Amino acid sequence: MTGFANHVIILPIMLPIVAAAFMLLLNERRRTLKNRISIGAALGIAASAIWLLVQVENPNTPEAVVYKLASWSAPCGVVRVADRLSALMVLVTATVGAVALLYSASRWAALGPRYHSRFLLLLMGLSGAFLTGDLFNLYVFFEVLLAASYGLLLHSSGRRRVKAGLHYVAVNLAGSFFFLVGVGVIYALT
Repeated sequence: MTGFANHVIILPIMLPIVAAAFMLLLNERRRTLKNRISIGAALGIAASAIWLLVQVENPNTPEAVVYKLASWSAPCGVVRVADRLSALMVLVTATVGAVALLYSASRWAALGPRYHSRFLLLLMGLSGAFLTGDLFNLYVFFEVLLAASYGLLLHSSGRRRVKAGLHYVAVNLAGSFFFLVGVGVIYALT
């Protein structure tokens, strides 16, 4: 793999975050454009996942595509790894995400501001969690995923929604704490 092909593994992470940042600059009345950008980003994630699947299934290449950000080794650097399962999970995530965005275009996106940016950050967190090469970065992407889900859960108003959302946040914060403690213990033992 040469040139652009080396960097396709980070597209499922970079596409949604760049699209989400761009949509924050757009006015909330530009819903049609935001729908198109977010669905395009989800389809771009799916296309990069298909490319990763093709690379992993190719008998002339290794069974896993490894990408070292800034060419640093694993203890200090961030490593992305795509094998058959992770590429397939990113593909399923992007496909379901694109369908959910199509469905939400009718009502949910109009209920409040920055819906599409939050949804794309959710897709970025899922894609990053599937493509991570170490446990700490899995925790980081898991937290990005949870933060985006908090925003989506509390997207519209209502007393019952806020009450249920706060319960969801409290339970997830407790779970995240135990996950972080577990990651710390594993790093301490190894």
